[in-house]
Amino acid sequence: TQASLKTSSPVSRHIHVIINEDKDATFRQRLAGLARRSRALAARYRLETGTSLAKQDRPYPERDEGGLGAAWGSAVHMMLSGAGRSRIRSSAAGAEGAPPEGALRLLAANACAASGLGEGEAERLEALVRDVLGSDFWARASRAKRRLFEVPFSIRVEAADPEFGRLAERPGLVSVAGGRPIAPVPEAPLFLTGAVDLAFLEDDGWVIADYKTDRLADTAARRGAERARSAFDRLVEYYRPQVELYRRFWEKVTGASVKESGLYFTSIGVWVKIS
Repeated sequence: TQASLKTSSPVSRHIHVIINEDKDATFRQRLAGLARRSRALAARYRLETGTSLAKQDRPYPERDEGGLGAAWGSAVHMMLSGAGRSRIRSSAAGAEGAPPEGALRLLAANACAASGLGEGEAERLEALVRDVLGSDFWARASRAKRRLFEVPFSIRVEAADPEFGRLAERPGLVSVAGGRPIAPVPEAPLFLTGAVDLAFLEDDGWVIADYKTDRLADTAARRGAERARSAFDRLVEYYRPQVELYRRFWEKVTGASVKESGLYFTSIGVWVKIS
């Protein structure tokens, strides 16, 4: 036993030292094994969307009760993308004029079905999109040299890139297969994905637009003009980082200059220039 070793001969004391060294070595081996396992389990990269990174876990500034939420937003985006790809232009652009009879109705019915909205929402959706297609904003896009709708992108951001520090500052673990969260390794590269709602090319550069489907008309009716304006300004600031992010990476991916970027609020037909 350890007690008998302490009171025995120098040889026994030497044996006691060896035993302790063996214990230390075993402990060090276990620590090294845990460290290797920790490194093996750490995420070697992160996957993020432009939307989640730009919002940086900030609370949404306004919340309207009774809204249709993401389903409505998805349907509006589908409609505008379909109208754009079908070359439906604004009558204000001096081009083809109003959309063909029944074309928007069919698009609305399909968008509602795909988004999980009830059939009763198709008429309201059609009316909203018809207003967008008749707007000065859509007329401007219709006159552009080139128009792109729902443009997906994916870009790798390394630790050496100037954008990395701000993009990677969001705290939290990485979710992996099986739902077990793990920590990323320091300076793990970030793969950023997203979609630009509308990009159109004018003579002096690209314009990047992000559609927002917030129910601002309802806010104005319920709260009054002054409070609605304050809520609108907060909403613009909430979405600003996302648009700025899309602008920077559009230039990085394409190598082309973006002269203007902004938000188009579909419920009130307002274009807000961000940068």
